[in-house]
Amino acid sequence: MLIDQTLVFTDNKEVRANGNSETVRVMPFIGKGDDVNVSVAVTEAYPAAAALKITVQDSTDGSTFTDRGVVSAPADVLAKGGVFSFSRPRSIRGTWLRLAYAVTGTPAKGKLFAGVTRDTIEVME
Repeated sequence: MLIDQTLVFTDNKEVRANGNSETVRVMPFIGKGDDVNVSVAVTEAYPAAAALKITVQDSTDGSTFTDRGVVSAPADVLAKGGVFSFSRPRSIRGTWLRLAYAVTGTPAKGKLFAGVTRDTIEVME
């Protein structure tokens, strides 16, 4: 799968507490009403007790963000190599997007990749 580097929220970044991804300018790249998939891949496994919640936020000016939807990562994908995808919430109106991460538990490790992809990422067997 080809990934546009300008549409990557997080690239192999440690995500072990609450925090935000990079801000991505998405609207010029999509047509009105098109589905936009955000794919998340775990590049370093999380401990079994960890849980990850992702809040999608948008902004019209790139500095003030509004929560638009929440996704909880399935527990089985928090192992290394785990992947999942979700569509952007239809309520998004701003040009700029970011992801707000909330990790529960006390993970001493865990890294993520997250980016806008044309299709969903599937695990290769």
